Amino acid sequence: MSGWTGAVACPRCGTEAAGGDVFSGCPACAAIGIPMNVHPVYDLSGDVSPDPAAPGLFRFRRLLPLSDADDPVSLGEGNAPLLPLRRLGGALGLDVLYLEDETRGPTWS
Repeated sequence: MSGWTGAVACPRCGTEAAGGDVFSGCPACAAIGIPMNVHPVYDLSGDVSPDPAAPGLFRFRRLLPLSDADDPVSLGEGNAPLLPLRRLGGALGLDVLYLEDETRGPTWS
């Protein structure tokens, strides 16, 4: 199965912990006074394409640190369109510039 392996790891020291405790941070770094967040460990060798039938952000469920038992709760977030800003990008010397249009989403965040 590809996607999230169920483990999290520290990007600083590489300490890996099973069980997906993403809220406690890295215990090894914390022990020496360096608080570090952890990140999910992925297996990208198989199919990790989005599920078009899933709501919002959950179409990427295989890449999220969730168990199969976790039920998705969604307001439809995660589908904000990206609008090209060609003139502003050109004026700033950028080849590509996009604006994420959050006004079309349910949270307006």
